[in-house]
Amino acid sequence: AKEGFDRQMFRVVRISPGLNYRASVITAQFHDDVWYVGTGDGDLGVIGGGRQPGYDLGLPRPLVGSIVDANGDSQFGVAEQEQQSSDGSYNVSVEVSFSSPGVPVVGGPGIPLLSLAAAVAATGGTLLASSTYYYAVSAVDANGAESQVSFVIRATTPSGANTCTVTLRELSFSPSATAFHVYRGTNPTQLLRIAASVAIAATFTDPGNAVTLAAPVDRNFHHANFYWRMELQPESAVTVHSANSIGNGTLLMLANEYRGKIVRITHGKGLGQERLVLTNTSTVLTVSRNWDVEADSTSLFVVGEAGWQFGGLGQTSPVVFAVPNRQHATIQISGRAANVHDRESAYELSPLTRYEIGGAGSGGGDAEVAGTPIFGLSSSGQGIVEVAGVGFENLSNTSTITAASLTIHYFDELTGPPLTALSAALDASATTFNLTHATSAQAGSLLQVDGEVMTVTAVQNGGLRCVVTRGAYGSATAAHATGTLVYSLRKKVFVMPFVKNFFGSPASGSYSNPLSLADARIAAAEMYVTNSRGNSPTALTSYTSTVQAGIRTLSGGQLSLQIEGYLAIQADAVPAVTVDSSHSVRDIFAKVGSAPTLADVVLRLKVDSVTYCNLTIAIGTTTSNIVDGFGLKPLAGGAQLGLDVVSVGQTNDSTPGSDLTVTVRL
Repeated sequence: AKEGFDRQMFRVVRISPGLNYRASVITAQFHDDVWYVGTGDGDLGVIGGGRQPGYDLGLPRPLVGSIVDANGDSQFGVAEQEQQSSDGSYNVSVEVSFSSPGVPVVGGPGIPLLSLAAAVAATGGTLLASSTYYYAVSAVDANGAESQVSFVIRATTPSGANTCTVTLRELSFSPSATAFHVYRGTNPTQLLRIAASVAIAATFTDPGNAVTLAAPVDRNFHHANFYWRMELQPESAVTVHSANSIGNGTLLMLANEYRGKIVRITHGKGLGQERLVLTNTSTVLTVSRNWDVEADSTSLFVVGEAGWQFGGLGQTSPVVFAVPNRQHATIQISGRAANVHDRESAYELSPLTRYEIGGAGSGGGDAEVAGTPIFGLSSSGQGIVEVAGVGFENLSNTSTITAASLTIHYFDELTGPPLTALSAALDASATTFNLTHATSAQAGSLLQVDGEVMTVTAVQNGGLRCVVTRGAYGSATAAHATGTLVYSLRKKVFVMPFVKNFFGSPASGSYSNPLSLADARIAAAEMYVTNSRGNSPTALTSYTSTVQAGIRTLSGGQLSLQIEGYLAIQADAVPAVTVDSSHSVRDIFAKVGSAPTLADVVLRLKVDSVTYCNLTIAIGTTTSNIVDGFGLKPLAGGAQLGLDVVSVGQTNDSTPGSDLTVTVRL
C-alpha cells in the first residue's frame, strides 16, 4: 500500500522456486496499454513495442501478388523461362513474383494505438455503401523501420450512394515514430496499404484511396510455398447454374469426363469457390456439396485437376520452378505464406493465378509456327484416299512438326442423289438463292453446286433459302441452271503424326498416308500442321474441276452378270445376283464375245425388279455405252440384281451377238 500498488494489475513474466522450495518467486511487470514483451530473464523493458510472447507461432497473412488484374484482384506476376538440355529437348520454368511482407525490426517503433470505433460518413468519398471494411495502422521511424499493425478496426458504411468515408480516431504513436502507414481490406487477414508515410496525426480519413500491392509487416511469415495444377476445361461463362451445379450450354464435354476433378468459379458472383465434381453431362457439372454463393450469369468457371503439384519455395520474390512444356496449356498457380514450421495461410484466401504456357521448342527449336503446307489427295477407287506430297515452300520452322490435321469435305454417295436443287437459275455473282427442298446445311458448312464450292453464311426461310460466299476453297464461280442439284457436304478430320526433323529428310520425299473413306466424293480439303510453337496457317484446296466434280473413293470390287451363247429376247435372263453390302457404283457396261450384225442389242439392268439403267451394244461393236454410276442410286445391301434382254436382231444370214457379260464396277 505504501508503494501505491493497491489494486495495481501486473503481468506475470516468470515463476521460479524460492529458497528450499518453501516459497515461489514471481517476476512480474506493470500492466500498461502498450502490452510489454519481456525476455523472461528479468529484462522488463519494451522490445519493439511487441505483444505477448509466442505470437510468432501463428499463421502468416495470405500472400499478396505483384500485379493487379483487370478485375482489380491481386495476382502473381509470371514470366516464362526455357532451357535446352544436352539431348536437344527443352525444359520450361516459370518465375513467379509476389510482394514479400516486411519483418519488424528489434528496437523499432511501437505498435500504434487507436480507437476501436471508427467514424463513418455517407458523403465526401468514394467508398461503397452497405459494405464492411477493415483498417489497421503501423508506425514508421526515421530509419524507415515499420512496426506491426495495430488492432484491426471494423467499419461498416451506411446504405445509399457510393460516396462514403471512414475516419480512424484517437491515433497514438510511440516517441520514435515519425510517420505511419494505413492498410485496408475486405477481411481482417487480407489488408493492403492505402496510405504511406502519413505525417503523425490523431486522425486519418479514408475517402476511398486506391490500394497498393504492399502487405503489412508480418512476424509470422517465413517463406512462400508455390503449387501448380493443370487446367482441364478452359474458362467458360456460366449459362446454367443451380445450388449444386454449374455449366455452359455450348460445351461438348464427355459424360463423366471430369468426375473427381475440381470446378472453380474464377470471376463474378461466387468468386473463389471450389467444389469436387460428382458427375457431368456434356454441358453441366454437378458438385459434391452446395455452393455457399450460387453463381449467376456474371460468373466464369474452369475445371482443373484435383491435386496440386509442389513447385518451389522462397523467402523472397521471385520463386522459380519447372512446369510441363505443353504449349497453350493453362496451369493454375497457388502461392501460400508459411511460418517457420511450414504451417500455411488459408488456401481459400491465397491468390490463385491462371497462366497459359507459351512452350519451348525441341530438337531444332522452331522460332515460329510453320508455313502453309502443300499437299495432294488421290484415290484408286478402293475406298481409300491417299495423302501425298506434303511439303512447304521452305523448311523454316518445320523441324518440330509433330502432326498434320487434315479435314476432308465430301458428299456421302450412300445417301443417294439429293432432293435439294436450285429453284431458279443462279448467275455467277449472286450470293442468295432459293431451293426446291429444305437443306440441312448450317452457317459455316459447305455446299457444292456443279463444280463450285460455297460456304453457307446463313440459312433462311426454314432451310429453303441460303446466303453463301461463292468460290470457296479456290473453286471457280460459275452460273448454274434451274434444277441443278445442291450437295450438302460433310466433313471428316484425320490427324497424321510425324517424327521430329521429318521434313527435309529423304523419307519426306516419298511420304504417303492412306486414309479410309469409302463411297465418298471429295469436293475440298484443308490442312494445317502443328509444331512446338503452334498451328500453321491452313491450306485450302478444291477438287471439283475434275470430270466427276470431285474425287470418288468408291469401295472397290465388281458384280458380273453373264449369258453364255447367242442372245435372244428374254426377261430375267440370268439368276438374280445379291448385293453383299451397300455400295456406290463407279460405272456399268456390257461386252459380247461376237458383235451383233443386224440390230443393236438393248439390255435392261434391274434392281429389285425396278429398272436401274439401260445399255446398248451397237451393230458391229462388242462393247456397250458406259453408264456413270454417280448419278444412280447406291446399291443397298441385300438388293437383287437382274437382267432383261430387251431387243436383238437375227436372220438367217446375221448374228444377234453372243457370250454377254454385264459388269457393275463398285
